Amino acid sequence: MSKYDITDDMNQWEYAIYNMLQRQKEMGIIPTTKPTAATPEEQIEESLKNPYESQAETTPKPRADNSSKNPYAQPENPYAPSAKSPYKYDYGTKPRPEPAEEVIEEEEEERDDDPDCLHMDINKKMDLLLTKAKDHLRRKDAEDMIEHLYLDIYGNITIGVGKVINDEETFMSVNFMINGRPATKAEKRAAYKRFKELQEQGEYGESIKADKYKTKSPLRVTRQTMEDLLDRHVRNDIRRLRSGMPEFESLPLPLQEVLVDIRYNSGAITVDNWKYLREGISEKNLTKIMANIRRGGLHPDRLKWAQGKIKSIKNWGYWKD
Repeated sequence: MSKYDITDDMNQWEYAIYNMLQRQKEMGIIPTTKPTAATPEEQIEESLKNPYESQAETTPKPRADNSSKNPYAQPENPYAPSAKSPYKYDYGTKPRPEPAEEVIEEEEEERDDDPDCLHMDINKKMDLLLTKAKDHLRRKDAEDMIEHLYLDIYGNITIGVGKVINDEETFMSVNFMINGRPATKAEKRAAYKRFKELQEQGEYGESIKADKYKTKSPLRVTRQTMEDLLDRHVRNDIRRLRSGMPEFESLPLPLQEVLVDIRYNSGAITVDNWKYLREGISEKNLTKIMANIRRGGLHPDRLKWAQGKIKSIKNWGYWKD
């Protein structure tokens, strides 16, 4: 091969490289700026490099949630079985943790067997006294709930749970019914007059039961009326005891119950009428108190109940003989 043949071959090779570089520029593979002067050998070596090598290093990797820019990327299957799941058909859901056992702090109950109720707010103590007093008075061995008019052992006109309605104004204020309809004023006055005559005739006493008066008048009261009369009466008794006995609020609860029962049935517990009972309370002398609650004509069942209340105070050791 002659010298000119080699030169011609070299020119053809360089021409091919030149054309290839031009095509790469047009495709944007290599910059179009004029390259710095380089030898033909350096240009050949540069052209042989992988044009995507630098891009591979800078291309961001797809995120773990498959939210890459690839529109054909398949989303992750949320129902694929979990390899670590102990359940066969849980479809990838992790077992729900058992809720922690809720620890509920039990509130300390307010005891009503504490004779002094030192732990109890005075208003709550009075509410408890009201409830216990009404529960006691509803019992058949105490007053019972009677819907018709009758005379008690002292000759007082009475209705409901031992509610005395002796004066005409109180009598007329009661919501009496006759055969399911409200009684008229004239019917009320006629019944009041009739029972005043029975008082004058002395038709009352321990031997006469309330049922005897059932046919003396058609006037009746509903259960709700009896409850309302009882509630108002007991509330008023407690209010009067608190104002008339400075030490009442600090007394043992059982003794308060006995005093409410006495006042409900016998009237005000004044120093003049209940001198020795008041002295026994001031002295905290249970024997003296026990001896003086017998007054007022207490029914044997009521007396037994009251004695039991007084004994409970002694058993708790609050007051001594």
